[in-house]
Amino acid sequence: MASKVHAIPGSSGHRGAVDGPMEEVIAVHALSNESALAKQYAHLYDTAMKHFTGTKEVNRFGRHEWRSFFSRTFEVFAELWNFMGKNISELNREGALPPHSVAEVASKIGQLFYHTYVQCSDVDCLHQAYWFYKAVEGKDFCYSVNQQQSSQSVLLRLRYLARFISITLLLGRCVKLMELVQKLEEVVDIYRSSFAGSMDCSDWLTTATEARSLLEALALVQVPSREIILEQRIPPACAQQHGGLSLDEVLLVSCTHKQVRFSQLSLDMIRMVYAVEAASPDRHAPGTAQDGGALPPLPRSRRKDGVNPRKCLLHRPSVPELLAELSTVMKDVSSTAITLLYLSCDGTSRNVSESFVEGLSSQESAASSASSEGLILRPSAGSLCPGRGDNLYPSDLVPFTRRPMFLIVDSNDAQAFKAIRSPFQQPFVSLLAAPRIPDDFADYRQNGRLLTLFLSCPLTAFCYVCNLVDVTEILWAAASEQMTRMLADVLDCLRTTSLLDGDIRLLLDDFFTRLLVCRFIFSLLVVRHHYAFPSSTYWPSIYPSLPDEVVQSPKLTSSLMAVADSLNVRQLFE
Repeated sequence: MASKVHAIPGSSGHRGAVDGPMEEVIAVHALSNESALAKQYAHLYDTAMKHFTGTKEVNRFGRHEWRSFFSRTFEVFAELWNFMGKNISELNREGALPPHSVAEVASKIGQLFYHTYVQCSDVDCLHQAYWFYKAVEGKDFCYSVNQQQSSQSVLLRLRYLARFISITLLLGRCVKLMELVQKLEEVVDIYRSSFAGSMDCSDWLTTATEARSLLEALALVQVPSREIILEQRIPPACAQQHGGLSLDEVLLVSCTHKQVRFSQLSLDMIRMVYAVEAASPDRHAPGTAQDGGALPPLPRSRRKDGVNPRKCLLHRPSVPELLAELSTVMKDVSSTAITLLYLSCDGTSRNVSESFVEGLSSQESAASSASSEGLILRPSAGSLCPGRGDNLYPSDLVPFTRRPMFLIVDSNDAQAFKAIRSPFQQPFVSLLAAPRIPDDFADYRQNGRLLTLFLSCPLTAFCYVCNLVDVTEILWAAASEQMTRMLADVLDCLRTTSLLDGDIRLLLDDFFTRLLVCRFIFSLLVVRHHYAFPSSTYWPSIYPSLPDEVVQSPKLTSSLMAVADSLNVRQLFE
């Protein structure tokens, strides 16, 4: 039996579902003497709720299937919201608005914006979702349990907070995030004390604990007068595409045992989301939803417009689910599109049954040992040795190299994937985590893997390996400037060398993959020169390999030491 994945209590648990549970639709009962205005509202409301319920059933595999239905659902909600904005005084006077209806509609519109973000990676949708959830705060969403003595009222509040936390987390609004986490903990305490017999009390306590743990894990480096450094998205102007290969599809897979997470968002997954998205300015004033203004049209952004690649976030998927998603992606992408597959998983090399190996000949045993190194996806509950069929192996990915692929594996068994090559003569590059991590960073799995941290926020990762927790604003600004120069020097070195492999050179066409490669090289230089990483078993690797004139470049070594000097940690490097 597959292990249970804890989601927000009340959620369907389906990985394609809107973040957070779908509430039961509150029916609007028409009275015989109600006005034409009230009847029109009731019709719009019921139609919108039916469409919203239908979003759970939409097939979300592939790029196109979801859009037509969601566009229609959004149009229905836009009509309802605009109607409510124009007639809210009359509806209230007639008593046609049921309790919580305004906040409920705003909450569901926020979910639609969030779901559109999940599908097309437009950060602007996150901003719109944020302001609609923010609007709920100013409405009569629910009273405290002491006022209504209703468990349903408190559950509405809990579900709203859980969804709002997910949105705020992805936007990196850490001040608001801390406020929401505290509110969630307070409401959970009220729910536990007042409704101790409820079956989902322990689930909500787990949700609150996850939120607090994630917030603490994200605060690796603190700078006075600044918010916790969460979001490291790329400026939108930098992400413009100018020909060549482009990153069109991103699959982020997380299956690390006991890693900090919130709902279906693990710490590593959140960090990689920041690394493959361009920022979007918040153009939505706080009054957009609160004042009953008209809704903007549903965004229809694609990468060709200079925004973000489409993402699929898979938390603890099964092997068939991952392979099915990869198959659909490969069916849709063009020959000039790069697919990035990111895997943050525990390795299998230490989980192979000894009795199984003892029953093989020496030749078979050697072959089995090599093929046994892979990644655990959704291990069986309570089992220390999952079935071999539940694991992902390098050979599983070979059929998907018919199109350009960029593979990132952050695992103790990542080196098992170094032998993958495309037999179809397509570009293939892999970034693989080191086999070992120094004892000083023993909590790396729970609080996020090291390679992922370097790829998402290299300066934070640098401070982490140098044991810098509190950094002054002056030092951080100086180090940020040196980091920018360092990455520019790395890119210059890659472009000028004649020995760079052609597959890596093709990745330099796209800004996102180019930046990931440059950040990886920075991480490689850091661990090669840091005293805490004494040998190559502690170093990540890239395949095809980099030429020595890049890895051993005096110019890059000098740039690295300039970063160390800016933070006064030069003594940790050789």
